[in-house]
Amino acid sequence: MLEPNGPLPPEIYWRRRVLAAVLALFAVLVVVLLIVFVGGGKDSSQNAASASSSAPTTSGGLPPSQAPDGADPSAANAGGGGGAGGAAGPASGGASASGAPSAANPSGAANPSGAGLPTPGAVVAGAPCPDANISVVVSADKATYTLGEQPTFEATVTNAGSVPCSRDIGTGQQQLIVLTLDGSKQLWSNFDCTFQPEIKNEVLQPGQQLRYKLQWAGTTSAPGCQAQRVPVAPGAYQVVAQLGAKRSAPVTFNIVRAAPAPATGSGEN
Repeated sequence: MLEPNGPLPPEIYWRRRVLAAVLALFAVLVVVLLIVFVGGGKDSSQNAASASSSAPTTSGGLPPSQAPDGADPSAANAGGGGGAGGAAGPASGGASASGAPSAANPSGAANPSGAGLPTPGAVVAGAPCPDANISVVVSADKATYTLGEQPTFEATVTNAGSVPCSRDIGTGQQQLIVLTLDGSKQLWSNFDCTFQPEIKNEVLQPGQQLRYKLQWAGTTSAPGCQAQRVPVAPGAYQVVAQLGAKRSAPVTFNIVRAAPAPATGSGEN
């Protein structure tokens, strides 16, 4: 039965049989692929629908994993309990808006825009003045002094903030310091020998200034006046003013030797 019979050569009949077998196999393969494709598409649609219906949502319709940046996902999940009709409860954002306390709003006050929250670094009117709100500037009455002169230094303290604030401006805070030109060594301070501390708390209005000045004898000093005081040598020095811990920028001044008096000659008559 396998041997082809007919008027044509056997090779022709074999080729026809092979071609028919290939076509039949191709048809079977197409049918199988169609079945697999249609069945897989239905399963994917059913799985997607099942996942969508079972995923918990927030009040904005987003699952917890898609909560806005900065939100606490655990807080969003906490509001998902069912109500009387089985409806989902509000998420964390809704809780803050309705007045319930949250981690970002412990008082529970409605404040969606953040208005009214204290600004970092802001000063409440009448509160103590921080150093950042105080300006201290020092000046010398002359740029150059002759050896033996006593320079006069003046400090100007200003409330550079925008609100009134309180500050201790007593003598216990008003310091003047003379340093070497490079600022590495302290030579004199009014706190060393003639220090008389006094506390004087005062409310400074914005832009209000306080001035204090002292005369320096031109000699060295040590804390507690424990060392002998000697005149400083001619040269360049720095002076700074300080109110509490707030220090001014340094100002340079010079001390020079007095010019020699001109010699008087004796003439003959």
